[in-house]
Amino acid sequence: MPAKARPQIDTASSPPHSCVGKGGCSYLRALAKLELLAGFDSTARLYERSALRCQTQGCWAATRRQETTTEIAPTAVVPIPLKPASPAARVIVPSAETVPFDRSALVDRVSDMAGNFVERRALKLESLAGAGDPLGYIFNYWRQLRVGTECTLSNIDTVHLERAGVIGNMHVINVSDADPDSFRFELSGYAVPLVPYEKPRAFPIAIYAHTTLSDYNTSRLTAMPRLHRVRCLLDGVNHHYTRLVLPFLDARGAVSRLVVVIRQEPGNGVGLDTGQ
Repeated sequence: MPAKARPQIDTASSPPHSCVGKGGCSYLRALAKLELLAGFDSTARLYERSALRCQTQGCWAATRRQETTTEIAPTAVVPIPLKPASPAARVIVPSAETVPFDRSALVDRVSDMAGNFVERRALKLESLAGAGDPLGYIFNYWRQLRVGTECTLSNIDTVHLERAGVIGNMHVINVSDADPDSFRFELSGYAVPLVPYEKPRAFPIAIYAHTTLSDYNTSRLTAMPRLHRVRCLLDGVNHHYTRLVLPFLDARGAVSRLVVVIRQEPGNGVGLDTGQ
């Protein structure tokens, strides 16, 4: 596997913010996990060591967040359809034509007897064209990977994830098993206000687990990205976010992982009784 250039971490220049997360900096640990999943063990170990040093030398992530929360540098928009331009990019292309949503099918809402509800609105991917939007940046980057590479997790350069500011709001789900009940999180976004579980199916509110798995499985089966605005009430807590699901392939060209990027909207994670 060819080596990729990675950013150097300068913890010495970080301000004296102490890391209170278990085992060190959550930001750096997320980067370490991504590098490990991509197969870059040495870079993963570098991030792990830096995460441990954060507790004594100041929080490197605090400085990095200040740098990455400025205006996002745009990626070049690739004016191509969502399919490979050449056989070199091994991508599963759906054999059936996409059925367009009519207006009545745009919003899907389910509820249960406990007062929980999940509402999902399907959005057009073209709405992510804005370069200043983290989801738009990541989507354009994914399109470049899809056409120019084999679109595996090892093709991701985490510099782009940092530049978009999505670290902490991103999940990686292993979907190599055809049974959605066996899908499992390999990385959970630490900034998302939901309790992380090993598997999406383990989420205790069945309607949320079912609708989430349905969207994940559709992306796996079609090898196509999916975009939803989600609004739900779960155990008395409001959640409101936009979710982008991006499929990534294995060496055989089958979808084996999903990268899920969350853009939290106002009111996300706010309880009903907080008065906010």
